[in-house]
Amino acid sequence: MAVKTCKQVGAKKQFVKKMKTDDVLHLYEKTYQATYYKGRKLSSGIEKKKNDELLSCLKTYRMKYKQGELSGERFKESLEKYGK
Repeated sequence: MAVKTCKQVGAKKQFVKKMKTDDVLHLYEKTYQATYYKGRKLSSGIEKKKNDELLSCLKTYRMKYKQGELSGERFKESLEKYGK
């Protein structure tokens, strides 16, 4: 069993706290996890590549949202579009 450092425990607590307070980040996390696990079940190389591109796109949107380049409303619209 791996022992977690204080730095790891604190980071996880901050992450959980942000997920509770920021609905858009919570939606991002749900969409990202669903897409990621869907990709693990894919067998076709083409489908896996498309899924990887989608994950990359989601990460880019998240970074833009965190940096203030993308509003919460636009980010949420993008997530809802890609989440389907």
